[in-house]
Amino acid sequence: MAGQWRRGTSAREVAGVVAAVAVAGIVGALSVFAWQHGYPTATTASAAPVPTFTLGVRTPTPTPTRTAPAVTAPGAEERFLALGSGVMWRATAGACNGAAPMLERSDDGGANWLDVTPGYRDVRQIVALQSFSGTEADIVAGVGDACEVQGLRTYTEGEFWAPDDQVLNTLSYISPSESSTVVTPAGSIDAPCAQPWSVATANDSIAVVCDGTPMVTNGEEWTSFGIPTAHVLAAGEGELVLVFDDSECEGLALKRSPIDGLAGQETRVICLDVDPTASEASAAIATAGGQAVVWAGDSVIAAPQE
Repeated sequence: MAGQWRRGTSAREVAGVVAAVAVAGIVGALSVFAWQHGYPTATTASAAPVPTFTLGVRTPTPTPTRTAPAVTAPGAEERFLALGSGVMWRATAGACNGAAPMLERSDDGGANWLDVTPGYRDVRQIVALQSFSGTEADIVAGVGDACEVQGLRTYTEGEFWAPDDQVLNTLSYISPSESSTVVTPAGSIDAPCAQPWSVATANDSIAVVCDGTPMVTNGEEWTSFGIPTAHVLAAGEGELVLVFDDSECEGLALKRSPIDGLAGQETRVICLDVDPTASEASAAIATAGGQAVVWAGDSVIAAPQE
């Protein structure tokens, strides 16, 4: 009967049948494998990306270069700073027909300031400031409606001020009535621009800032320092100390340059620890005994000495 083994079938016959079936299965599997190998089916999977290797080399991300703001004439916001013996003086210019000037004194390194503006003298504009006799000070100012130039000196640490013509024989300044004229003890000279500021003298040379560029003359012609981002300068021992914008500094930068030997003699640039926004406003600098002090923004700081 179908589906049953006949009686009497030997074990040898059964084993032969099983072997034949196994051989047929193997042959079939080999045939399918051979077909697929010869005629592979298409795949829809995308190729894996090729791996990349840095081999220990990293390309740094470029740091954006800070764009220095344009430097313009500070006008009534021009600042002045002077150093005495344990005393500092600072002032803002004001304008004869505009904002009032301000004059202050500090006895604690700039932590606190006392207003000593001689308003009772009808001072309308301050154009120069210097320390005198250690604890006292001189100013050159435009006084009254006519903005008459006067030298004023204090012998009472700023409490009282008196006119003193001797002051005009020691200081150089921009004329409050003729902005393109530099007045010196030896006489007046024409500035190299219409609105210069920050007058400084050293040796027989005079320097000013014009449109952000320091200019220097020995009385014959004006020479450019080639720095278009200067805010202020001051004179030291035969040198000019410049405060300017530099792309390598977050805020302001400082460097010293010999006043009568510009080419290749500049010292290194020093970055000043001041608020970056201070570079967009007026600044002042004073020197004494090789030390430079800068007033920028709300800070009065001593620049690091080399």
